[in-house]
Amino acid sequence: SILADKCGYIRDAGRPIQSTWLQARFILDALGRKESKTSLRLLPCQALEQAQDRQSAEPDPLRFKIAGIITKYKGKDYLLLQRATRAYSHGNFGE
Repeated sequence: SILADKCGYIRDAGRPIQSTWLQARFILDALGRKESKTSLRLLPCQALEQAQDRQSAEPDPLRFKIAGIITKYKGKDYLLLQRATRAYSHGNFGE
């Protein structure tokens, strides 16, 4: 399936990304609603690398608006990013 125009954060599970390639996850942002935080494992690709480079240049977590393809392998969901652009907050939700 396809995931388009969803906002969230790219996290690395607290370990360096270089140690294993499937540590990066995309965590959907519920924007203050009482929804559970859904996350997907990210497959390595150029869009992920560029988003991680942008994140490493900033001290605070960046929100990204993403588009990508969700695939399932051995019962687990994975996301192949096609696009990851920085999503700016306008102060509506305390960010």
